[in-house]
Amino acid sequence: MSKSSFKSRRHRLGQHFLRDDKVVHSIAAESQELFDQVKGDTVLEIGPGDGALTDSLIEAFGTKLSVCEKDLHLIKHWKDRWKERLPEGLKFLEGDFLDLPEALWLSNSRLCVVSNLPYSAASAIVLRLVKHRPKYGTPEGPGVVSMILMFQAEVAKRLYAEPDSDHWGSLSIAIQNDWDVKPFLKVSKRSFVPPPKVESEVIILTPRAQPRIHGTEKAETRESLDRLVKSVFLHRRKMLRSSLSHSPEKLRALEAAGIDLTRRAESLNWEEWNGWFKNL
Repeated sequence: MSKSSFKSRRHRLGQHFLRDDKVVHSIAAESQELFDQVKGDTVLEIGPGDGALTDSLIEAFGTKLSVCEKDLHLIKHWKDRWKERLPEGLKFLEGDFLDLPEALWLSNSRLCVVSNLPYSAASAIVLRLVKHRPKYGTPEGPGVVSMILMFQAEVAKRLYAEPDSDHWGSLSIAIQNDWDVKPFLKVSKRSFVPPPKVESEVIILTPRAQPRIHGTEKAETRESLDRLVKSVFLHRRKMLRSSLSHSPEKLRALEAAGIDLTRRAESLNWEEWNGWFKNL
């Protein structure tokens, strides 16, 4: 693919490609260190764009790396660019990650994920990934064991937000119940070509040994929690007695946990969520 046609395609797709070597090296170095810490087996990069970060990941992980991209023109671009240095056995997964069968990218390995996520699909992608952590009680087992992901900064803040803060919400609880989330690196819009309209941020996610809300280790109880969280954050500024007026059993559980019904869901801390869920 010529540079002009590649540039034209990039603008047509609305993509913003990372061009900051310092950011690239920081992410690659942290990926390698975390891979060793969690005893990873394989690495997956989702949506690598034109491969600025992939260059460093190939150097760090070789054939342990798989690359997932839905744009076949970009895959051809990489293969032409890297044909002299592609490790034999490097996997190219062609297609939208949200549609790829798990067997293609997860298998029976301890998987580390690295990605500059596309803004439009970032939340959906991370919600798919977090479901595949190792099972509780088997910390050395297979599954997604670490993630280093770049998001639009506002989304990243929601993922690591603290209770009773502006960014705290259903997404915060859904992720943090099972994962430790910490900010890693702020990324300026000037680090991309073309520059996006928003700032970005890289965060690190690692599986927790125990869920924050006790009793949600099993799929069926976790589904109950997810429904509860969504119901009270649907109208986050409403008092709990108003948002749950149709669910007297949930209100009774709140009272049994000693939680004032005039509170709002966003103000509840982890201890209070535990008390509420225990009494349901």
